[in-house]
Order: sequence, then C-alpha cells, then structure tokens
Amino acid sequence: MKRINYIYVMAAGLMLATACSEEKFEGSGEGNIVLSTSVSTDMTVVSRAIEDDIKAGTMIWISRAEGGLVRRYNTLADVPTGAFPMLSGSYIAEAWAGDSVSASWDKRYFKGYTEFAVKGGETSDVNILCKIANVAAEVKYQDGLGNYLSDYTMTVGHRRGSLDFTVEDATDGRRAYYMMPSTDKNLAWTFKGTQLNGEPFEQEGVIENALPGHLYVLNVTYSTQSTNVGGAIVTITIDDKVIEVNDNIELIAPPSIAGYDFDIAKPLTAAKGEIGDRTVFISSADEIVSVVLDSEELSGLDVMEGGTDVEIAAGSAAALAALDELGISCRYVAAVVGNEQKEKSLFRINFTENFTNTLGDGEHTFVISATDSKGQTSAATLIFNVSDAPVVIVPVSPADYSSRKAVLRGTVTKNDVESVGFRYRQAGVGEWQYIEGTPVSRALAMGTEFYAELTDLVPGTNYEYKAVSDDFETAVQTFATDSEPQLPNAGFEDWDTSGKAYLLYAPGGSMFWDSGNHGSTTIGAKYNITMPDSEVKHSGSYSAKLASTKVVIKFAAGNLFAGKYLETAGTNGVLGWGRSFNGRPKAMRVWVKYNPVSIDNVGSLPSDISVKKGDLDNGIVYIALVDDTTVEYGNEQWPCVVKTASPPQLFDKDGANVIAYGEKVFAEATPGNDLMEFTIPLDYKDSAKIPSNIILVASASRYGDYFTGGAGSTMWVDDIELIYE
Repeated sequence: MKRINYIYVMAAGLMLATACSEEKFEGSGEGNIVLSTSVSTDMTVVSRAIEDDIKAGTMIWISRAEGGLVRRYNTLADVPTGAFPMLSGSYIAEAWAGDSVSASWDKRYFKGYTEFAVKGGETSDVNILCKIANVAAEVKYQDGLGNYLSDYTMTVGHRRGSLDFTVEDATDGRRAYYMMPSTDKNLAWTFKGTQLNGEPFEQEGVIENALPGHLYVLNVTYSTQSTNVGGAIVTITIDDKVIEVNDNIELIAPPSIAGYDFDIAKPLTAAKGEIGDRTVFISSADEIVSVVLDSEELSGLDVMEGGTDVEIAAGSAAALAALDELGISCRYVAAVVGNEQKEKSLFRINFTENFTNTLGDGEHTFVISATDSKGQTSAATLIFNVSDAPVVIVPVSPADYSSRKAVLRGTVTKNDVESVGFRYRQAGVGEWQYIEGTPVSRALAMGTEFYAELTDLVPGTNYEYKAVSDDFETAVQTFATDSEPQLPNAGFEDWDTSGKAYLLYAPGGSMFWDSGNHGSTTIGAKYNITMPDSEVKHSGSYSAKLASTKVVIKFAAGNLFAGKYLETAGTNGVLGWGRSFNGRPKAMRVWVKYNPVSIDNVGSLPSDISVKKGDLDNGIVYIALVDDTTVEYGNEQWPCVVKTASPPQLFDKDGANVIAYGEKVFAEATPGNDLMEFTIPLDYKDSAKIPSNIILVASASRYGDYFTGGAGSTMWVDDIELIYE
C-alpha cells in the first residue's frame, strides 16, 4: 500500500479563539491560540538525534488569506505553549520542519499548507498536514554483479549535491534524500565500475521531473545473453514509488520559561527594596513533571540539607512550605491546551516582594530547570541585580561592536535620575571621553535602558568604558574592537612559474590562492588558464590573468580562488575552498578588466541556467564569510569541497554555514583598456557571528563549473581590498 509521508502541525493545539480587534485582545485577554506539531515519518525507528533535528528546523507561519503575515515562529522553541490572540477572519497556515539539505542520508524536510477561518466567539481546531518535500533514492544491485564489475558505485544527485551508493549502502537499504534546486527538477545518476580487464565502465542518465514525496529505486541488473561488460550486459531500471509512512513522532517544544512582564534573559536591576513581586511562568504543551530551583540563596533552608537546589514541581510539602515562608510561592496553574483543560502544563514561581526586598547589594542568581513527561528539559537563569547605584552597565556583545564602531548600553536602576551617559578610552591610555546616553523607550526612570554609539575607534584595540549618572560612575568594563585583516598576496605580485602549473605564490612561500591550472596543465604547460600579466594591471608588477580555454576535449574556465586544488579525478577537478579568517568587512574592493567572447562550449547545465551557444559569456567575482563548519577530504578540512563531476558538487551561497555573501556578475566587457574599480557589498545574515573562514572566487566564465563558457573570455584581477567600518 502506498502512503504519503506527513507531518501534522496542529497549529496551535489548535485552539484559535477570536475577538473584535488585536488591541482588545491585548487588553482583555479574550480568546487564544495554542500551537503544537506532530510528524509522520518514513523511518521505522526514529533516533532522538533525528527527532531533535526535525524539531530544530520546525517553523510555522500564519498569514491572512488576503495577504499579510500575522504570526511567525522560526523555531519550535519560539512557538508559545501558552495562549495568544487571533482576530476573526480567514487565514493560511504554513509549516516547515526538518533540515533542507541538498543531499543527505538522514536529513529530511517537510512542508504543509492549509486554509482556515476564525469566527468571533468560537474556537477552531486547525491541523496543518505536511508532506515530505524531499526526493528520495535507493539503489539495488543484483547479486552476482561483482563477478563482472569491481569497485562499482552509483552516484545520484543534482547540481548542488550528490551521494555515492556503495554495495554496502545498497545491501543495508540505505536511502538518500534530496532537496531539489527551485528550478532544477532532474535527478542525475552515474554508475561507474571497473571491468575485469581493468577498463573503466560508466553509464549515466537522468530522472526527469523528480517529484517530492517520491522514492526512486535504481535497480542495477545484468544479463549474460549479450555483453557490454566482461561477458554480461548491465541494465539500469528505475521504479517510482510514493514514500510510505511507518511511524509517527509527536514534536512538542521543551517547556518554555519566561518572566511575566520582563525578559528573563536580562538581569532585573533595581535598588534594594524596589524589585517588587516578580513571577516566572513555565508552560508546556505536555505535562511538566519536574521543576528544579537552584540558588545559593536557598542553602540556609533546613530542608536543603546543605545543598542549593530543590524540586518544586514534584517536591515535598515541607520544601514548598519552607519556600512559601521565605517568600517564594510555587504552584501548578490550570491551563487550556487545545480544547483540553490540563492541570500540569503551566507552573508558576512567584518571587514576592517579601523575599526580593531582603536581597542585599550584588547579583542573586536562580537557575530554573523544567522537564516534561517526554524527558525534554529547558533551563533559564533569573538574575536579581540589587544595586544602590543609579545605573548599571549591560556587557557589550559581538553584535554591539565592529572594527571602528561600538554601541554601549546601560540600565537605570533608580527613579529621579537626571542624566546618563558613558566614559570611554583606549585601555589605560589618555583621558576619559564622555558621551551622553539616549533612553531606548521613555523618560529616565527605574528600568529604562539607554545607549550611546561610539565611532572612529581604532581597529584591534582594547577599550575601557563605564556608565555614569550625575556624580556616579560604575566599575570599568572592557571590550576589544575587531581587527581588519587583509588577504595575503591580494595584489597578485608573487608567482611561481617554474613548474608546469603556474602557482599564485612565491617559490617556497605559503599557499593562500590557487587555480585550476593543476587540472588544465595535465595536458601540457601551455594550458595554464591563470597566469601573471605585467601589461594589464592596476598597480605593482602584475595582475592575475584568468583566460578561459578549450583544453583538448574539455572547456576550462580561467579562475582563481582562496583554497587549494586537491586532485584531478578523471577529467574533473576536486577543490578545497576557503581559508581561515575572522574579520567582519562590510565590502570588498577589487580592480577588474573583463573581455568576454560568445559561449562556444555548453556542458550539462541545470534547468534554471538558460544560456546557449552564441550568448555572451559572463564573468563573476564573489566572496563569502562562513562559520567553522568543515568537510574532510584527503585528511584535510575545508569549508567547502567542490567537485566538477556530473552532477557537480558546488558552493551554496544560501547554505546554513554562510554568515555573509556578496558577488559581482560581469555581463559585458568593461569599458576602456584599463582595470576598473568595483565595490562588492557583503550582505550579513547574522552580524553578531564572527566568521571562521573566507571563500573568494573569481572566474572568467561564470558557469565554468558546468564546463560552459567561451574559449577566449578573459578576466584580469588585481588589488583585492577588504573594506571595514
């Protein structure tokens, strides 16, 4: 029986209540919506790691039918376990779960879409039914095939990723999952092996219009009736099946721990006796079975027996009574989850003013841990910062500074404060400079946050700063601005032309840049596609000349990249891209001259690239800052390993490891005879992350990875400079 693989996303357990307006909801609390998620999987046994991967990638959006996003939750942890309002009207709920990976053995992705209506005074249950979005593949080798072929593998994939099925993979029934590029619907396969006479054997083909939710089984069989391999003919047939559902997983977010009317992630700062009542709510879509409160403040209680932590959800009556007497009240609260009233899905911890008023100067830390009946645990740290100081400092984080700028932050801890600001200087150097603070939201009062932006700072320098108010100054804090690293040999002055393949570094020097010369010159030294040019340059003695060429039977794009040419596999290159780098530039400046010719070589292009012979070639220069994720190849670790085989394995600018990206496409020749200056801005996905590696590529033929371009297209590159601010 064929069954479709589903995720059930009960977009809010799902209780959708209504009222006349959002504003009325916020004021009166009428109506609510509770979100939960469940998944149907094709795996018979689901590991905790796989379940956690799916949870980490769960995202739910709710939009009005006429357009306009109403609710957006980018992770399952963001989905509220408590109630929140919805207006009457028609809506569309969409859900995504899992991990969208180009090619993977275990990571899968699910999508769902449903329309629903919310009516005033009524409760609506809404389920988002999600189907698996991957194309899946398996390979089956006929017994005895090894009598005619050795070392055989089946490679299946598309232009962004592929996987190799060995005999062991097929025997184990291993299944591969693919997310198809948006405009590339074809799944390519290549079967390779070695015949008994030592000759290579290869067949390739394409599964056209491969459909999400379908499993393609590639059956490799042989017949001895005729021969194409060592006395047998090899045949590859493909079965198309709808993926079957085997197990269901209920995906519930771990318990949520939140402060009522305050952000638990930030210290609660106030003068002694002014913190007041503070309440923490722990909510869960499932039953809360344990809540542990841990603090040195509790060590003196008789029931603690010398420890600092106490169970308060399933704890003893004596422990709860002792906490009550101290001024900390712990209780389950009745909650509505979906259409059910549940007694143990909401837990409240109330730190009364009778307790908080007794706290002396300094930080008082409470670690709260909550566990549900599925064994999922969440933790949060509540800090009461009691200070007689009128202001305190909020520590600087990477999101607050760059190489030449920084934002300082503080919090007002008393009423009747007249002025706030900061003093700062280079660590231990010179006079303190003053800058006035700007309140974030309202006039100066207890709890108000304020900030100031510093400019014209010195890169790679330690700074001291302190918050000030009237005649008061806090203790000194420090931060260090980013350095502004540049790339070695970025003017391409150093070359080694003593060997067959020209190298982009001086003899005996260290490699930072490399090119495809190692592959193209396997035919002969005359096929160097990247070389120094002393005639066309911006400054110094040389530029790098990238000249696309037809190397006997294959097209080779003139190129250079930060990394290393690893090996030539057959007639295809394997490249290690990326070099260590931890700067955060805002842009890259580069000098380029480009002279394209018409495309006269077209390889196996994906369907979203619509170029043909006779079209003018394009060049490209691009830069990416990536995290510390690496891929191993030949006992070396690389941020990206590129393979130009068909289908190729390429860099994904939208990959999860990419922190920032920028590119410049050259669609026509640059004017004049000289190199021109171009600035390529970097678009940051997350400005708070510090990169670990840099990827930088220049190519005279944009689609050279697909062996497509014009023999004769030439790009000159010189004086690459990273721009900071």
